Amino acid sequence: MMIKSTGKPNRSPLIFCNDLGQPVWSGKYEHQITGTELTNMMQFTRRYARRKGYNDTRNGAATVDCFFHPSFMKGSLFDLWHDSYHQGVEDFLDSEPLGWLNETL
Repeated sequence: MMIKSTGKPNRSPLIFCNDLGQPVWSGKYEHQITGTELTNMMQFTRRYARRKGYNDTRNGAATVDCFFHPSFMKGSLFDLWHDSYHQGVEDFLDSEPLGWLNETL
């Protein structure tokens, strides 16, 4: 995924994904986003942030950087990003044997 610009307080980030191309909501101002686009943004955020949390933890490089501004859409996507990212971290930790956890402490 390529992030061309991070989100602004009233604008979504401008991104491009290999699997999706450029989403229709990418780079739009809040007032331009339809209900369907918001639903798509939420689905994208859940999927991408969760996968990133899982992979970051697996690779020992946890970074919770969110490309949505904390004020964009009243913070709903920023919060969803963090919740989904941490779910991915938990998914990884739940998939590992306890011995692995003890070795890293």
